[in-house]
Amino acid sequence: MTLFYGNGKFTKMESNPTIEQFINNYFRERTAALKLELMIHRQYWLRFFHDQCHWNSRCGVIENSEAEKIVGVSPSDIGVGVVTTGSTKRLRYRVRPSAKTWLIHNVDTECGLCKVKGVDAKCVICDGTGWLAGKDRTRIMEQYCNARVTSSIPEDELGGGQFRNSNIEEFMTGHFREHAATVRKELEIHAAYRQRFYSPECDWDNNEKSVQWCEAERIAGVVPSGKGVFVITDGFGLSRLRYDLRQEGNSWLIWEVNTECPLCNRHGKKVDCFVCGGTGWTSNKGKGGRGGGKFPGEETPPENPRWQP
Repeated sequence: MTLFYGNGKFTKMESNPTIEQFINNYFRERTAALKLELMIHRQYWLRFFHDQCHWNSRCGVIENSEAEKIVGVSPSDIGVGVVTTGSTKRLRYRVRPSAKTWLIHNVDTECGLCKVKGVDAKCVICDGTGWLAGKDRTRIMEQYCNARVTSSIPEDELGGGQFRNSNIEEFMTGHFREHAATVRKELEIHAAYRQRFYSPECDWDNNEKSVQWCEAERIAGVVPSGKGVFVITDGFGLSRLRYDLRQEGNSWLIWEVNTECPLCNRHGKKVDCFVCGGTGWTSNKGKGGRGGGKFPGEETPPENPRWQP
């Protein structure tokens, strides 16, 4: 028997499993799904990225999933709130009973500003709650979209469409195509476990937009760099991306990917920007890279993977 809180009171609910068992089952099945997704992702990633590249390598995702633990269970306005830790920020799962089990209806993230400074009743981000619900994240994203400029990157940095190289274009087109195909396969695995644990209206951990982003990504410009070329793309998310391509044998590999500076993107490029240092691009070095980690069930990838058309 489980006590369920709703309408200002506790009521009895025959439930199997308990809410703790449900969340721990969720952690376990999520980790299993991530391992299957990562095996698919690895095949695509090694074909296009240098071994030391940090972008989209998925290093640490399994460890982060396994590290998440329940630290508190308490009544919430829609059922039960389950607070967890183990990732960068604490999470609060809003859970309700469903038949003889439970379903996750929403997930709140810990307010980053309050995490650093302490919960503030006057916080402009979370209104003093210390948590960001889905509607809050949507509001912040809409504010970002409404505030952004067309582009913070000058036309000369985009290459003006003058630099053309068929091998580079073939490489990037292959990357776009295989990235989208890989994400579709991953979503099939992802959707199967989501259906078991999330209510239909919950948008947390919903990656369906990622396929649209992959299909929409296009080359906006190609610019020679000291060691290769910078390929700047549009369409993948809200900001441009800059791929650092360097030649490996008869082909190319991606050594680093930078995102357009979010501050310059909103207010125009500034030489004294504290986020990007005036470059217009943020660095992803040290963020989510493989480091010394290994992919599940595999040895460390070869030092020089190759892309073949």
